[in-house]
Amino acid sequence: MTIARQTVAYTADSLLNNFSHLESGDLDEVCGSISKTYCEHALRRRSRSGSINARYCRASFGTLSFNYLRYGADVAIDPNRFEHFYMLEIPLSGLARLQYNGTTVDSTDEVGSIVSSQGVLKSQWNHDTARLMVQIDRNFLERFATSMLGRAMTQPIEFQLSIDMTRGIGAGIREYILHIAQQLTTNPFLRDHLLVERQIERTIAAMLLSGQPHTYSTEFNAVAQPGAPKYVARAYQFIVENYRQDITIEDLVAVSGVSLRTLYAGFKRYKGVSPMLALKTKRLEAVREDLLDPSVVASVTDIVFRWGFTHLGNFSRDYRKLFGELPSDTLRRRYAG
Repeated sequence: MTIARQTVAYTADSLLNNFSHLESGDLDEVCGSISKTYCEHALRRRSRSGSINARYCRASFGTLSFNYLRYGADVAIDPNRFEHFYMLEIPLSGLARLQYNGTTVDSTDEVGSIVSSQGVLKSQWNHDTARLMVQIDRNFLERFATSMLGRAMTQPIEFQLSIDMTRGIGAGIREYILHIAQQLTTNPFLRDHLLVERQIERTIAAMLLSGQPHTYSTEFNAVAQPGAPKYVARAYQFIVENYRQDITIEDLVAVSGVSLRTLYAGFKRYKGVSPMLALKTKRLEAVREDLLDPSVVASVTDIVFRWGFTHLGNFSRDYRKLFGELPSDTLRRRYAG
């Protein structure tokens, strides 16, 4: 009963109404507008009865966007692959059937979904279906995950498609997303506060990575478990606080208070990498932040050397493995954005 009452409150068209992007009864206009703003897709009617009564609202928020969408008709949606983002869908009303990489999920009031970026999605919405969708930048989520793990990932993050919205982390995600959407509706100036924006980004990422099953869930659980030894935490905290400095393995051993062999084994078990690779990952992240920061006026080479990387070939290889693009591509995205 609690879910039903909350759903009624959030299905009103007032949600994100100060960010209205489209209201239309023309199928082609709806498809073209949402394709341009959100993602490329094909859209078709599933029945001849009734008419399209679409409403789309979009609020960009840092590396996220919050999107309210209803079509007002029975439709089938075939989007392109989500190469650059993850899509978290919070059910508001109606039924949506999603098919993704051989898995089918019927999304109702109690079942949400998160679509990753590696497979092909097809979905069908009923005429009374409305969803609040959070578009999460893939690069941001992977950088955040890398920071939590303390090592580079060898493959993209792939989430379990369905999310139980009635309990555990699913219920928490649902309430948090709806709360932020309400705040944006009543106070659009929330987006003007950078620290708030970053905190919301990280909270959503942490909730998904900690509670929703995905490719690296086992490692995340190992990192977060209470039994993780304090010497690993001490050494990693030292890295986080001092990665700008010249750190040696001897420094980390001294901070940890254990032998090199014990420290190495602890990092491999709880972080999945060696201590020095965890340090390298933090510095690679720092290079990326500089490349994306308009206030940093320097060439790629200057930035790379500043962070202690002396072999450009090896650096480029490691950077591409971690972020999926070359540093020059990252720099171009700064100016393109």
